[in-house]
Amino acid sequence: MESNVPYALRVVQSANLRHPDLPLVEIFLQNAADSEQAARYFLQTYTDDVGGSKFTQFADDWKCLVKKSYIENPHSKYLDSITKRAVAQRDNNSCCILGTRSRFWNSSGLFPVIPLTAFYIKEKRLYDLLGAFIGSSHRDFLLSARDGDSISPRNHWYLGKSVAMSFSTGELQLEHISNAMYDIRHNSGVNSSPFIIFKRICHWQCNLIDHSATGIQSPDSRLLEIHRRFAPAMRWTDISAKMERRKPRTHKPPNRNAFSEILIKSALTIWKIFPDFIRLQTYKMLAYAGLRLYGKATRQVQRLPFGMFMKFDAQERFSPRIMNEFNALTLPRPIDLIVTSNGSYLISSQIKGVGAGYALDECSDEEMHVIAQDLQKYIAELRTIQQKPDSTYAISNPSGGPFLDYRIDVSPVGPFPTERDFSDSLRLGGAPDVVHRDDHQIVFTHADINLRNIILRDGRIEGIVDWENAGWYPEYWEYTKCRFGVRVSKRWLKMLEELFDHKYEEELKIEQVYWELDSGM
Repeated sequence: MESNVPYALRVVQSANLRHPDLPLVEIFLQNAADSEQAARYFLQTYTDDVGGSKFTQFADDWKCLVKKSYIENPHSKYLDSITKRAVAQRDNNSCCILGTRSRFWNSSGLFPVIPLTAFYIKEKRLYDLLGAFIGSSHRDFLLSARDGDSISPRNHWYLGKSVAMSFSTGELQLEHISNAMYDIRHNSGVNSSPFIIFKRICHWQCNLIDHSATGIQSPDSRLLEIHRRFAPAMRWTDISAKMERRKPRTHKPPNRNAFSEILIKSALTIWKIFPDFIRLQTYKMLAYAGLRLYGKATRQVQRLPFGMFMKFDAQERFSPRIMNEFNALTLPRPIDLIVTSNGSYLISSQIKGVGAGYALDECSDEEMHVIAQDLQKYIAELRTIQQKPDSTYAISNPSGGPFLDYRIDVSPVGPFPTERDFSDSLRLGGAPDVVHRDDHQIVFTHADINLRNIILRDGRIEGIVDWENAGWYPEYWEYTKCRFGVRVSKRWLKMLEELFDHKYEEELKIEQVYWELDSGM
């Protein structure tokens, strides 16, 4: 029997909901205890909805239900002092997730697993909706627990204030493993790396045991499971609240002071007179300070104080001619490059803003459209840059030599005299007849435009970083690399289709065959 879930999702996606209402409503179907049951409930509610009023009522009810589990400023003021002391001893006066004790910059305390408002569901529509989402047994447990368990140790634990805020707004959730062991999940799309709160790394498991050995009840696994179901929807509710409170954003181009730039260039000229080992040791000390201040950026990149970044084993190579041809696009300016027997160290300027992967969720639909237009303009500008007339190779790095592209290899490859040579080099034995055409235009390409490398500020693109893969490639390469490795960001994928106007669908299918063969899928 065919599942109702895909059809129900199509109904939701065709309703033209504004962001972030679309992902918020999708969570009802995607994260329910029984997605099939949730889909049946939704479709029965939606049946014969001629004017759309039933769907609107459903969406409003769902948002109302989520808000009962969502709280921006959690507290446990209603607990008596004896219970507070017992719970603190049970949790060893340490944050149950980070394992740290209270500090003056990040105070700790007792917080609820589920806020009191979630225990009081009186409206029949919300009662039925709750049962369809978390299951009737968990619903009945939750509503029966309001008479005492809502203010008992089973619904409270010791957390750092910042962790409690993240948990209560759905950024963090726990998934039960066994006994009192839980996996820690992060709902911001960065599950692959440890979660950092106040510069401390949170590893991905915690143990909610009774440290006091008094037999006091630990946080109830059923309450944590209910929170886990609601957490992604709570996060979208939090994003919606931030967007509603936010004033209209006005993007101002970075202010460049000519006199200041002259002073900086003069200081750098003097600084580069110093021997490499002195400069390198200085940068390493700044890197250590940056690690303590900002945490680790990536394996190869470290943010430094004074608006700089250090990149290890950097491959970026830009001639002044290439850099001077970027008019509309802000680039990280190279400050220093030190090459040693152990590798290279590139010091570059910081572009103010945040990576698109962290910012897109809080961008409105209108801002997403403007971002797509900006990116289209920047890519068009890149494509106006011409190779030197005497260049021997069609596919190469900016200097005409071998290029680095992790889609192909971890080491530089090429250069290639023609597109046919390049396309032949991509062929795989598992699909010998799958090959790209060789009649594409060859254009200058960033070759790694992704959610990490686009820097946004005030809802606009401030700049693009990480140019080590840049060079001349076939025109489709920018698009397929934008899609490379992306599976979950629907807004990003939708923006790419708007940006490239479905122009390279054939090339994408070929690349996807290569990706699957390379990954062994």
